[in-house]
Amino acid sequence: MYNPLSAERKEIRVLSIYPPTESPDPISCSLTTVSLLEDPVYDALSYVWGDPKVTSTITVDGYPFEATKNLVAALREIRKSSHLSLIWIDAICINQASTDEKNQQVPLMQDIYRGAQTTLLWLGEADEESRLAFQLLRRWYTKLQAAFDFREYNALIILLSQPYWRRVWIVQE
Repeated sequence: MYNPLSAERKEIRVLSIYPPTESPDPISCSLTTVSLLEDPVYDALSYVWGDPKVTSTITVDGYPFEATKNLVAALREIRKSSHLSLIWIDAICINQASTDEKNQQVPLMQDIYRGAQTTLLWLGEADEESRLAFQLLRRWYTKLQAAFDFREYNALIILLSQPYWRRVWIVQE
């Protein structure tokens, strides 16, 4: 599934997510190797991996791949977007079983995120608190001096307290 990457060419892998073909819509995708030196067009995903013990099987290049529940939820949501063609996702695009590859790819992450056309943020599946928090943010956006209720304020605090915001990588992304 993982072909070697050229460090000299600053190669990375990007993912194509296939549309669903059957119910219950298993995730199927493929990897493509690109060089950052050639300014490829791709998006990137920024997210929290989640519990590594809670996984679901997806298919990558025809091979089974164990992805965390949070990543599978993100992939299902991303797949709904028709404009997305290639996306970089660290857990899949970097061979996590290869220390040598991780040592080569991690220093490129700043370039990977900087070179992405868009960086998608996945905070997790929507729930009542996140809906309230985004409702508040929309109101703030449209009315800078908007009054808000205590439930919305607490919902925003809960959203901003998610593990995503405490990640070391968030500053570089």
